[in-house]
Amino acid sequence: MSCEFCSHQTPSLDDLGVITKVDKGDMFSLTQKMPEDIEQALSDFGTRTFSRFSPVNIVIAGMGGSAISGDIANSLLRDELSIPLIVMRDYNLPSFIKRTTLFFAVSYSGNTEETLSAYNEAKAKNARCVVISSGGKLKEIAGDDVYISLPSGMPPRAAFPFIFVPLVRSLEAMEIVKKRNDWQEAIELLRELREEYSPLTPTPENNAKKLAYSLKGKLPLIYASSPLLYGVALRWKTQINENAKAHAYVDYFPELHHNEIMAWERNDKVANFAVVLLRDKGENDRIKKRIEITKELIGDKTEIYEVWTRGEGKLARIFSLIYFGDMLSLYLAVLYGVDPQEIDFINHIKNKLGKFPTS
Repeated sequence: MSCEFCSHQTPSLDDLGVITKVDKGDMFSLTQKMPEDIEQALSDFGTRTFSRFSPVNIVIAGMGGSAISGDIANSLLRDELSIPLIVMRDYNLPSFIKRTTLFFAVSYSGNTEETLSAYNEAKAKNARCVVISSGGKLKEIAGDDVYISLPSGMPPRAAFPFIFVPLVRSLEAMEIVKKRNDWQEAIELLRELREEYSPLTPTPENNAKKLAYSLKGKLPLIYASSPLLYGVALRWKTQINENAKAHAYVDYFPELHHNEIMAWERNDKVANFAVVLLRDKGENDRIKKRIEITKELIGDKTEIYEVWTRGEGKLARIFSLIYFGDMLSLYLAVLYGVDPQEIDFINHIKNKLGKFPTS
């Protein structure tokens, strides 16, 4: 990943003073705690047990930073789940939800109105419910349902490990999936990556900084090469949206070869694009060929960057790209001069909606 003269650009990502001035909420520190947060989440879950249940489907209801854990869990577990897992981002539920559904209501704050609405519907349909929140109205109405408490006081997107871990461990505890033994590899790899992508690591040796410089002022098109990375690609998009206050777009192989590839046939650009290919060693061989063909077709029309997973186990590979994307989004925030923790527009919408009664 080349980035000539990155370290000479302004603002400089190697100037800790610049980072501190922009990062008023200290999102860098929150992000860099990811390996410890995973360890803490595993410890908090402990040896929790659940009554035996054999669902016909699994539904995870949530929004934003709470919902993304469901997408990542689905990517991780899709090859071993014998029943469908669906992530719902809406007020209302489809008609197939019933007493044989395992329903997770996930809201970091516990006050997300879409999730509260969906949870009330799930309870009315007698679904088996598990509630995950740091408190709020969800905790108040959980009743006899299983309730998993989250540590409070952080942005929901920074609480990802605390939401993701109990989701996966709950499915293990119910014997819906086998218990994983690759958490430690992921934790140790994240500690290595923390040093590589640290603000203290200068740009020439820091791929997250280099890619941030390369993407500044461009619309990133994030293309995932493998189902293992579908949720990761969405995490990249949402982190760039919230932290850097910038647009990003996601698509996937092989689907993009049946529609989006035609947009590249035009010679004129509607935006200053840059393609980021999220790659994994477990890619299908046909996907590898598709990616090479794609690079041949669009290589003279846009900049193309490839970021590969690291590690052996699926958990490590997933987390390696999640962490890279999280740090990248923070470096982009610094380059754009925006506080990564601030979410004024989201809060404005919530406050406006709060003036209208929910049905």
